Amino acid sequence: MVSALDGSRVIAIVTGANSGFGYALCESLLSELSRPAPSRLPSVLSDPLSLPAPLRLKDVALPSEDTTPVSLTLVLAVRRRANGEDARVGLLEKHRQEIALRKAAQEDVIDGWLETLRIEVEEVELDHVGGETGVLRFCQRIRKTYPYVTSLYLNAGFGTLGLADAMRMFKTLFAAGLVYAMSHAGMFTPEQVGVRTVDGERGKVWSVNVLSTYILATELAPLLRTSPASLPIEPRVVYTTSLEAVPSVLPADVKDDPELLREPNSYRASKYLANLVMCQLDRTLNGLDGVSGQPSPAPAAAAKPEQPAREIRCLCAEPGIGLTAIAVRSRGVSRFKIVSDIRAFFNWLLFFIAYLVGSPHHPTDLSGNVLPMLYAALASSDRFLSAAKVPAPVAHTDARRFRPTGIRYGEVDEWERHLELGREVAERCEGIRKDWRRREGLD
Repeated sequence: MVSALDGSRVIAIVTGANSGFGYALCESLLSELSRPAPSRLPSVLSDPLSLPAPLRLKDVALPSEDTTPVSLTLVLAVRRRANGEDARVGLLEKHRQEIALRKAAQEDVIDGWLETLRIEVEEVELDHVGGETGVLRFCQRIRKTYPYVTSLYLNAGFGTLGLADAMRMFKTLFAAGLVYAMSHAGMFTPEQVGVRTVDGERGKVWSVNVLSTYILATELAPLLRTSPASLPIEPRVVYTTSLEAVPSVLPADVKDDPELLREPNSYRASKYLANLVMCQLDRTLNGLDGVSGQPSPAPAAAAKPEQPAREIRCLCAEPGIGLTAIAVRSRGVSRFKIVSDIRAFFNWLLFFIAYLVGSPHHPTDLSGNVLPMLYAALASSDRFLSAAKVPAPVAHTDARRFRPTGIRYGEVDEWERHLELGREVAERCEGIRKDWRRREGLD
């Protein structure tokens, strides 16, 4: 047994942590980090598909030989504190049961893990830039409370999704096949157009999925950069993207409608724009391509001698399709319970049929969906090409029929072609960030 001291404490923040992928990610983080280092994600790390092609024939880091035990502070960033507290209680109860079972089976658990574990709840409304629960005040509280951040998981998302159009769904099924249809619900799920934030200033979908991503990463970058070098986990920003976040969903007039207020597919388009913002952040935070007005990354020479400034990689994780609240809401909800039950039943049925026919996008458990997020945060830097070569690489879930889920390496589609658009979106976000910092009296 080994001891975990606060000098090796991982501080991880997860947005949208009280349900869906966010909750499953928290469960997996607790499970993985409570194990001695060499056993973290071993099968995934040894899979060549998780590497970019240029690295597959080279020697890269396999499961870490660093046996440094870690302790964990897990920050649940949620819209409502009550929901966060419920999630905290549920996570602790299930994790204690898991630890008891592992000890009974004589599996390794870090000595003192439960005693040093901290799970905290913080409120943040991602469609609010200002205000007490807005993104800027949230970042301010994090800076005052924690000396550094190790992993920032930008998981929460928002869409104005309605009920699936049954006719369009069946047309997609017959035209493109079951796997494609079950992986691209946006093809037949209408969205409400023109939804604005409460203050009426911005498009709500764009504000949550794009603007908050930029602000959180930018505001918390100084804390990520000071994450202790003694930790076996490198500082990362991990953004949960979507299988449907592809350049073909961008509207032709995206520069005239930058916040997607006229766009009927605002959710999918916003997720792709956020991918481009992650590319820009990965470059900017590593000193490759600055955004006008954005704070420059502190050079190592300017850092304290005992703690050189660290590289921050901004990576994307594509979790595939899971039966989350958004999926159920868009395909299984109605005013009439019996209709909801029938829709939900067929949703489950089609989901598992897609898995059985070999879909790589449909893990049977949410732990498989969140595997790319863990990989993006825990894998060593030599498993990714540099930000100068490929910014914001994507870890995709790779469901394998009757076998454990794996990871498949990818890149943001057509990122080179859309670099200028990504820069323009980031500059728009930066202008809003600076304006609201002035309004909030933070500058």
